[in-house]
Amino acid sequence: MLILQNKVINNNYCIGCGACAISQEAAYSIITNKNGCYQAQKKPSAISDEIEASVCPFNNNKDENALSRELFEHNNKWDPKIGYYHQIFAGQVNEGDFFSNGSSGGSAKWLLSKLLEEGYVDKVIQVYNNSNNPDKLFEYRVTDDVSEVKQGSKSVYYPVEMSKVLDYIRQNPGRYAITGVPCFIKSIRLLQDSDPVFKERIKYCMGIFCGHLKSKFYAEMIGWQLGVEPNNLTHIDFRVKIQGQKANEKGVRAKSIDGYTSKPKIVQEVFGTNYGQGFFKYPACDYCDDVIAETADISFGDAWLPEYLEKGTSMVVSRNPELSQIIKAGIANGKIDFKEETAEQVYKSQEGGYRHRREGLTYRLLEKRKKGAWVPEKRTFEVEITKQRRKIYKQRMKLSAKSFSAFIQAKSQGDFNFFRHQMENEVHRYLALYRIKTRKERLIQLLTYLGLINLTIKTKRIITQNLRR
Repeated sequence: MLILQNKVINNNYCIGCGACAISQEAAYSIITNKNGCYQAQKKPSAISDEIEASVCPFNNNKDENALSRELFEHNNKWDPKIGYYHQIFAGQVNEGDFFSNGSSGGSAKWLLSKLLEEGYVDKVIQVYNNSNNPDKLFEYRVTDDVSEVKQGSKSVYYPVEMSKVLDYIRQNPGRYAITGVPCFIKSIRLLQDSDPVFKERIKYCMGIFCGHLKSKFYAEMIGWQLGVEPNNLTHIDFRVKIQGQKANEKGVRAKSIDGYTSKPKIVQEVFGTNYGQGFFKYPACDYCDDVIAETADISFGDAWLPEYLEKGTSMVVSRNPELSQIIKAGIANGKIDFKEETAEQVYKSQEGGYRHRREGLTYRLLEKRKKGAWVPEKRTFEVEITKQRRKIYKQRMKLSAKSFSAFIQAKSQGDFNFFRHQMENEVHRYLALYRIKTRKERLIQLLTYLGLINLTIKTKRIITQNLRR
């Protein structure tokens, strides 16, 4: 029986991580589907996939609680919102150009460099720009050169897969550190459970906080608005730091095959980039409950908190005492400017993602089960879902699904405005759901209209923010 084909792939839960397609003998290979997403495809000769199914992050294998408990129960604290942790930090790198050339605070590449420099690992695996292949703008690569670590890409909102680098690890002895989003790290942990080679050779898994994975259409959509048509896009920088802008006002920049480079544009000014709207989201991401890579030795993300928005800041969750010690040494010698933070601050910095992956996931699983569809078993969370929130989650799924079909049509017509027109009505419906007011808010609005109270701009902003939660 082909478990992955019948359950995961046929029901659109494949994330295309590549863990099921490592060797020539594997039952699957990784392809790019019509929606610009990586996906496992059954080989004609495949008749069984028991081994491959055991490492799939969306098959019903061990969940994040079980995996992290085995890895981190000793020497760590536990928090119901973020899982296990040894120490939590927030800050920026002072050393060299890690901050200016990195995402948020530049801490992930700084730590990868330290691991190589100080002999903790022999090789590092991370994502790199791949401008030589317009069909694959980013890919995983292996390096043992500290200078090449700095050349790795910043945050990438583009599909990648790990089959080749995982095969490299299996074929080449050594100690490795590898980076990845939560589901990728989970698949590596499942690989380590089933194959002692990976358990021995992968010394550190370094996780990246994740909202969701994007199809390659997301990069093409941005590039198109910056003056680079999809077929001409050869590179995109999703995290340009613009002088004078806040950390969440990151810039985007695109390059074309003929050498044209666009000027950076603040991402909020580019249509379709609001992550809450979920354009070009992998369908599997709506059935994931891990925001901060709970099974990684250490996780990195943006500190989306008011006190950190003036300057790019890394939020770092360490679950490995050895890595915590490297960070503390960096603080002591002035290489990094970090302070200790709390589990609650980690949660608040990613609150929207948690809500979508906990409250929203509960709703989506219920809807799938009503239809009798197979769903992956996920952790359960005590949540109450209002009628309004159900409508919001339903509209998000509609937005995501329609973005793919509308963009395919727009590309075939060579007309970006077709895509914009198709999506704007759905976006307006989505935003209207946030404008539905509670009784208290309607009363405030009425009293304001009658002139009985006067709302300050600050008060109006607070009400608006509360509506968007």
